[in-house]
Amino acid sequence: MPKRKQSRSPANDRSKAMKLDRPAVRIMLSLHTLRENEYLNSLDVPIIEKLALQRIQSVYRVQVPQWPQMGYGYRMMLIWDHNRLWGSFELGSFEGIMVIDPGPSKDVPMAYSFRWRGTSTKTPNTVFNSAWTTGEIVLGATG
Repeated sequence: MPKRKQSRSPANDRSKAMKLDRPAVRIMLSLHTLRENEYLNSLDVPIIEKLALQRIQSVYRVQVPQWPQMGYGYRMMLIWDHNRLWGSFELGSFEGIMVIDPGPSKDVPMAYSFRWRGTSTKTPNTVFNSAWTTGEIVLGATG
């Protein structure tokens, strides 16, 4: 007897999509891609250093030196993309994206230049600085 083809209902597709949207699933997928990163895996450094470099991919509470009264009230997320780090940030009324290219290759405290672009909630339809803007961030053992 031929096998009956099972039909997929849209409700089942939505259910699967909802399950993938759970934070735990997103974290697991993120960790999987992090472990498979060819750049990090090919570095000629001790495993403990590779693990430290992997841990850079995270969400951070950030302090901005120009606004010390805010303490660590801001957020930044960094994600590895091969040998560079992409990030998103929320710094008071400013939010945007950034790239550190190339990213770190050793777990030592070091300042890295980055380029960023963002908007201000005070003027949401205007890109803050129409060209890529530069900044500096310290990453590494204590950064």
